[in-house]
Amino acid sequence: MRYKRKEPFRYLFNEPIDGKFVIILNHEDEDKVTRTDPGRLKIIDLSPKGMQFRTKLDIPTSNKEFYIEVTFELDGETIEMLGQIAWKKNESDGVRYGLEGIEDPKREQQIIEGVKSLSKKAHAKANILEKTEELKQPEWKEKEE
Repeated sequence: MRYKRKEPFRYLFNEPIDGKFVIILNHEDEDKVTRTDPGRLKIIDLSPKGMQFRTKLDIPTSNKEFYIEVTFELDGETIEMLGQIAWKKNESDGVRYGLEGIEDPKREQQIIEGVKSLSKKAHAKANILEKTEELKQPEWKEKEE
């Protein structure tokens, strides 16, 4: 399945972040809604409108009549994203999925703010590490002749 990303930005995590998900069945009938037990996942990248994640569970994608609800922490804030599977790729250590989120301006803003904060912290840390490395460099002196 081919999926074209039309996102203003997508944040790729250096280390995937932990999250949980549930599958929501029969969402069109409030009296029959069924939620599965939570499963674990690793979020690889994130945008305001979707994400890429990996899990050990092989979620059947032939029937698109279900939602996935992902819960995770971003910069200390709990975020929930409701969406549908956009694509699936089997890998040796699990299955990778693309999740297309249902439009939610509040959640989208939470993600934008969280990603900005993480990005600032990462740049500040990189700058500190760079300056620390500069301090560790040996001073070379030319030999006097």
